[in-house]
Amino acid sequence: MSLSYEWLLLLAAAGFYLCDSALLAHGDEVVFVRSPRAWTYREASSYEIIGRYVYLPNPLRPCDGLFLVTLSPPRRMEEDNEDAALGDFIRRLRPLRWLAMILLALLVAGLPLVLFRYRGSAGVSVFLLLLYFVLAAIAAELYRLRKRLALSFATTTRLAFEALACPPLGINIVRKLTLAHGIPGDPMRFARNHFAPELFASLVARVDARVGEELES
Repeated sequence: MSLSYEWLLLLAAAGFYLCDSALLAHGDEVVFVRSPRAWTYREASSYEIIGRYVYLPNPLRPCDGLFLVTLSPPRRMEEDNEDAALGDFIRRLRPLRWLAMILLALLVAGLPLVLFRYRGSAGVSVFLLLLYFVLAAIAAELYRLRKRLALSFATTTRLAFEALACPPLGINIVRKLTLAHGIPGDPMRFARNHFAPELFASLVARVDARVGEELES
């Protein structure tokens, strides 16, 4: 059974997006997730590729920031100024968060409508106009915030070109920026300050279990 080009196009768009979203983490790494409301963490799956474990973020939440961190026993460090800088960095991403969600909605809802219902009509032109308006807004926002986000001109141009050349890749713009930025200082100290108590306790248990495994080995 062969698929029509419409289905192939949809599958290709989904595949590009999901492959671009996936992360490869070492065994001692977890992902800190910053949603618009709170911090949490996620562990990678047990599926291993070239010695690393695959983590696939929620495909319906490209507005969440991702930070890949290496677990270590918590230690006392004074880095409140760096925490404040990270909070400022995340706040500056707010317009890009909205644009990423709009882009996702266009591709998830708009692309199937164009392919299966409004093909060959003015709906295609409207869809493409909306799509590239959002992509142009993402590119413009990247250049506007380039210095505030500490991005080089080359990095900004590469991210903008990726989004314009392959719209599914533009959905991950917030994830790419937060992964490149990282968590300042000790991630366990950061988690202690920003995670809910029960969530931090589960993370500490995860660290203790890893240390125990290393001692046994």
